[in-house]
Amino acid sequence: MKKEGKIRSFNLSSEEIDLIEFFTNQQGFRSQSEFIGWLVRNYANSVDPIKQIQEIRDEKKKLQEKIKELEEKEEIALNKLKIHKENEKLKEQKTQEAIGILKRKIKEGAEIFEIENIARFWGFKLGKDSKELMFRAFLELKDEIHKRSQ
Repeated sequence: MKKEGKIRSFNLSSEEIDLIEFFTNQQGFRSQSEFIGWLVRNYANSVDPIKQIQEIRDEKKKLQEKIKELEEKEEIALNKLKIHKENEKLKEQKTQEAIGILKRKIKEGAEIFEIENIARFWGFKLGKDSKELMFRAFLELKDEIHKRSQ
């Protein structure tokens, strides 16, 4: 930092002058002017309210950006959850449709191979085991027969 070379005088107590001399010598400053300059700059950097306000605003801006980023991530996750639930609901509807078709074919007296083929088709389409679909169809038929007999 370039020194201006202007001499200023200050009214200080002897105790303050002694402290300036002590810290100048103890901290290895070349002169009392260098120490006072360092002290003023250090004070300005640590206490300057304008700088503090700017630092706070910068921090707030970073936090707001982080909050916005988290809100966007949350929205994406919620949309994925909504799609997942809709897919599960649709899959369950299609499973019921498949079971209905299997039940109808069983009632019509279709061959077991035809029923198995239909179950395989729907199992593949729904990502379910064909035997599970057939089991559920037979179970529902059994329950219907049991209810009618009562």
